[in-house]
Amino acid sequence: MLHSIGTIEIKKYDDSITSGCTDVNDLLDTIKKEYANSLVIMGTEMGSRAAAKERLYHNAELSLSVLRLYTCALYRQAIQGVNIRLLDDCFTTYKPVTTFGWTEPGKSLSFTKHFGSIQNFKIDPNILNHLKNDLFFNKISTLIGKQDRNELEEAVVKSLHWIGEAQKDKSRSSAWIKLWSCLECFFTIGRKKISERNARGIAAILVFGGYRHEQYDDYNGLKKKIKEYYGLRSKIVHRAEYTHIGSIQLSELAYIVAWVIITMASLLDKGYQTLSKVREQSDRLDRISTRKAAAESN
Repeated sequence: MLHSIGTIEIKKYDDSITSGCTDVNDLLDTIKKEYANSLVIMGTEMGSRAAAKERLYHNAELSLSVLRLYTCALYRQAIQGVNIRLLDDCFTTYKPVTTFGWTEPGKSLSFTKHFGSIQNFKIDPNILNHLKNDLFFNKISTLIGKQDRNELEEAVVKSLHWIGEAQKDKSRSSAWIKLWSCLECFFTIGRKKISERNARGIAAILVFGGYRHEQYDDYNGLKKKIKEYYGLRSKIVHRAEYTHIGSIQLSELAYIVAWVIITMASLLDKGYQTLSKVREQSDRLDRISTRKAAAESN
């Protein structure tokens, strides 16, 4: 098994997966041939077949978005260069693929066949250990299947959804909006001074959140950049612009978003539960930084 992410298990296919299934349509040979030496995503959901399948796909997407999050954190071009997809329809497969399952009791097999073309992504075991040991992989993963999440946990899960959607989106302007949705999960509280609140919160998280980002050690400079990036968002939303987002800008925003989410997970680990508490600390750090900058300029 590679890992369990939330309620989803990712493992190499073996015959034990379908052990005990009722194979009335002679599907097992096809499944074995197709999935030999491949990874499968497994999970269990309750309800009708359609409802259970929908929930399973939803949780599987969130689980893969955990991986998408870390690709954006570790690789600057990942938002455009890495393509992690759930192979569950004809638009996302890179080869013929079968999604299969069964119902309880009886374990009668059912399947759907899909076709398409997309690329692979391989995870180095050393990188996976780094994610687990240093970047709160397990903490984030457990949020997916958790019931009764607190406010900050819910914001992290929402941000996972949007960073996953952004990475799948090949339109830079559309991906830009989705990345901003990730950030607004945490910092858009109320309707006043939204740009300032986002800039203050994001800058505080990146500069003072516990991870060293040499390119973001200038708090006030980073605040200015975030406001500029929010302005680019506004051009898309309010003026329907769509050609002004460059690939370098998109990669940088994805990097910022990924590390904001990871740092939020670290705050969860420290006992933070509410967005107001995060905002309280970012406001405090902003006041300190503003006073320091004013003193240095005199």
